[in-house]
Parts: sequence; C-alpha cells; structure tokens
Amino acid sequence: MVVRNKQQSKEYTVEVAIKHLIKFLDLYKENHWKQFDSPIAEDYFLGEYFKQMLEASLQLLNGDIGRLDGGDLDKRIRDIAWEGGYQTPEFDTYLVPALLEGR
Repeated sequence: MVVRNKQQSKEYTVEVAIKHLIKFLDLYKENHWKQFDSPIAEDYFLGEYFKQMLEASLQLLNGDIGRLDGGDLDKRIRDIAWEGGYQTPEFDTYLVPALLEGR
C-alpha cells in the first residue's frame, strides 16, 4: 500500500479528475460522430450543452490543476471543440484570447 500525505493525495485526485474530464469530452464527441455521422456541434439539442461543457472545462483550468500543464490541457480541450464542429473564434487555438475581448 502506498501512503501519501494529504497534499499529494489532493494533487493526484485533481489530476486524475481533469484527465477523466478531458477523456470524457473526447469520447463523447467521437461516439456522437460514430452514432449520428455528424459532429456534435450540429446536434440541435445536445450541441449547445456540449459547447457549454467545453467552455466550463476551459474555465476550470483557472483553478487547481495539480502538476498538469494548463497550456497543454487548454489546447486539447480546444482541439476537441474544433474536431466536434465548433470551429469558432472562441475555440481557435491560434487566436490570443485578448484579441477576442477587443483589448
């Protein structure tokens, strides 16, 4: 049995949760494509909810992410969005967020 202190356990738990969240988003997007032969962004009912989940996932990266690289996670979530048919400026990995805000 491995014994970790509270800080190590907390970081590990956060890291695993974030990895599972991103894996869920990716699998859900892929399964939708396989089932309906179209990107989830085109789903009139689920499309908006999935988009909200992607946006919320990006915001969660502003909190505790343990030892994970926020930039890599951000890019992966935006890639999932793009692959899911959300080819809009808010999910473009090459635009600087400040440009979107008009700064």
